[in-house]
Amino acid sequence: MSLEIPALDHGQIRVFAITGPVPPGLMEKNPPALKSILGVADLDTDFIDVFDTQSLGDMTFADFLRNGYDLTPDPADLAMMQGLEGTILLLLSRATGGKATTLTLGAGVQHVTTIGDSVRLTAPTPLESDAAKGVIETPQPRAKSSDARIGGMVATIALLVMMSLVGLMIWVGG
Repeated sequence: MSLEIPALDHGQIRVFAITGPVPPGLMEKNPPALKSILGVADLDTDFIDVFDTQSLGDMTFADFLRNGYDLTPDPADLAMMQGLEGTILLLLSRATGGKATTLTLGAGVQHVTTIGDSVRLTAPTPLESDAAKGVIETPQPRAKSSDARIGGMVATIALLVMMSLVGLMIWVGG
């Protein structure tokens, strides 16, 4: 069986049940083991989870998805996942790196369901109009300070210094 994952797939978690023997290295997400299960080796293993349902303890698989992935499966997905046991592989959308990918499922691998909101992302297209090119203007040079402005700044500084000296004299004399 093959499964198509479109380019720019986003926000989906594909749930696979491994009903046959588990290939060596699958729990460690080794590329050869993933290739034997999914038919593709160039997936980003940071976005693939493989675990045994016994490791969940008393937690149900639906609770695991709610707590671990902040997803609430709809009733149809819950019915599909009811009674899942054994090794489970979760393939997140980001594992494909945004590329269209065809998975060829190996023997003993069953696609249970795909969970998540159906969000379709599209690549941005460049704007073609002349307005999109924009105009970059050279900034206007700063006007040179006038002599009157410079004189005012010097006078202000002189007044502040004199006021400080008068204040110092009053404080020392008092």
